[in-house]
Amino acid sequence: MGRVSDIAAMHNKFISIAVGQDGRVYVWGKISCNKCITIPCVTPFSNVYNALACFANVMHEPLILYSNEESNILKHLELAFDDPVCFIFLSYLFILLAYICFRIFAINNETLIAQTLTA
Repeated sequence: MGRVSDIAAMHNKFISIAVGQDGRVYVWGKISCNKCITIPCVTPFSNVYNALACFANVMHEPLILYSNEESNILKHLELAFDDPVCFIFLSYLFILLAYICFRIFAINNETLIAQTLTA
């Protein structure tokens, strides 16, 4: 592979991707449930983004939604936050959602650490 001009890695997918000095894209790590590559292998991709999309199953370009209609969501949010009862309810809802997200992150992190230690 030689020198590396670009590199990407995903900790939650256990995969690494690099572009060598020759312009070829290499991959190594756990590329599927049954296959682990310990030596960098050449891929048919021309950049790390396409390789990530294939091996790590991630979106490598921004998702842009187009609509011909004007969205009224900001008006509805403004009305909801102007109502004191609704504001209190939404505040508690946001706090509850933040706590749930924190707990999910913590559980996933603990599982990842346990898997890493047992591997």
